[in-house]
This record gives sequence, structure tokens and C-alpha cells, in this order.
Amino acid sequence: MKLHLLLAATALLALSASASDVKNVSGESIYYGERSQGPDECKRLALQQARVNALAKEFGTMVSHTVLTADTQDTDNALLLNETEVKGEWIIDTAEPEYKLSLADDGTIVVACKVKGQARALSNSATEFVAKVLRNGTDDRDAATSFRSGDQMYVRFRAPMDGYVAIFLNDPAGTFYTLLPYATSPNGEVKVKGSKEYTFFSRSEANAAFGEPDELILSTDDDLGEWNRLYILFSPRPFSRPADVKTDALIPPKPGIRGVLPMAHARSPLR
Repeated sequence: MKLHLLLAATALLALSASASDVKNVSGESIYYGERSQGPDECKRLALQQARVNALAKEFGTMVSHTVLTADTQDTDNALLLNETEVKGEWIIDTAEPEYKLSLADDGTIVVACKVKGQARALSNSATEFVAKVLRNGTDDRDAATSFRSGDQMYVRFRAPMDGYVAIFLNDPAGTFYTLLPYATSPNGEVKVKGSKEYTFFSRSEANAAFGEPDELILSTDDDLGEWNRLYILFSPRPFSRPADVKTDALIPPKPGIRGVLPMAHARSPLR
């Protein structure tokens, strides 16, 4: 079984619509449905992703995705973005969306979608930073977002200026878990120095100011594997987050959760 992470790294700075000209854009997507999804739902999600892909192609993104997987069939799902992660906004369709439906080998629905429309750019002053997800080691060669049960996860991080960082995991059920700050964080925040490299969730590279690191060992009960999204947030200024809800000692806290991390077991969503 495999666990997959989508890395969404973003700076917490405001976006506003610019006065740039409206542009004609086009995009396409391939959406692989779940067993519980019907044709209409799959078409809706494929259209949504095609629009987002068009915006990303024309205006760029506010997040960095590091998706390294040996399974080539995972590529389309691994590159999914959402509307909050692109530097543009969709205004209107200029033609009817085109759909092509087919069935995967397991009987689930696959939708290819093409869309054309008009969009405009958003101004973005977000600060660039570097974040990598690492598997079973803390060297660059350990970068990965495809895991197996029992693998250990680390995160390498470097920001261009002093600021604050937090890390959350969003599981397939839609629940968010707090991974950073650590459960033993003395003040509930992680303040980092600009241009300094940090490795989180590693006892051998621990920073006493952050508390005792929580070591993350990933697991899942789903024999088919699952997809999870990892959010790495950075801001030059302190930011608030929901209070953690304590759960099983082996599960990270919930906004949140901590310890051994079952990527699928969620009980209290972050709103």
C-alpha cells in the first residue's frame, strides 16, 4: 500500500485583484474518479481542475509542489492545485467545456476536460521559501512524496527572512492535523531565522527552542493507498491557528494531532 503527499507551501500574505487586462486562457485536465463518485460529480471536478490548470499556466502559482513518485499513473492526481493556490481568477467561460468520459480498469470514471475562458491576474507579494518532504532520511536524496506504511517523514525548510512556520496535514476525509508546532512546543509557535536551514521531526537535528520533536511514522489501513495534502505555511509575522484537540497519543493533535501518524484516521476537522 502507498501513501501520497501533495506539498502545498505558501506564504500568508494578502492577495488582491490587479488592474491587469483580462486574458483569454485555456486549460485541460484528466480527473480519476473515486468509486463513490458519479459522472456529474467527476465532470464538475474535472472542469474545476481544468480552469485552475489554465490559471496556473497563464499566471503561475503561489505554492511549490515537489511530487516525486515512481508510479507514472499518479502524475495527474499528484499535480492537483486549487483556486487558492494560483495567481489568477476565472471570470467566465468563452466556450462550452468539452468532456470525454471513459472507465478505468477498476471501473471508476475517468474524465478528460478542456475549457476556454477569460481570466485576470492577482497581485501577489508572497515571500518565496524552500520546503522539501523527506522519507527515511534527512539528505536531499531522500526527497519524496510517495510513502509506504512504516516510513518516517521529515521536512526540510528554509525561509529568506525571519518569520513563523506551521505544518498541517489534510487527510482524504478532509480533516486537518497539526504537525508543527510540536506537542511540546514551549509557546505554541515556531520562529525561524532567515536563510537558516531547519529539519523538522528529526531528533538528531532538533532545535531546543521548538520543543521535543515529534517523530512521524506514516501508516494507512487502506490497501489501495491514499492521497494526503501537506500544508507548509510561512509568515514574517505571527499568525493565529485553531486550538489543538488532544486525541490518541499515537496520533498528532487536531486543530489537529502527534506521534505515529495514521494518514487516514481523522475525527475533528479544522474549520
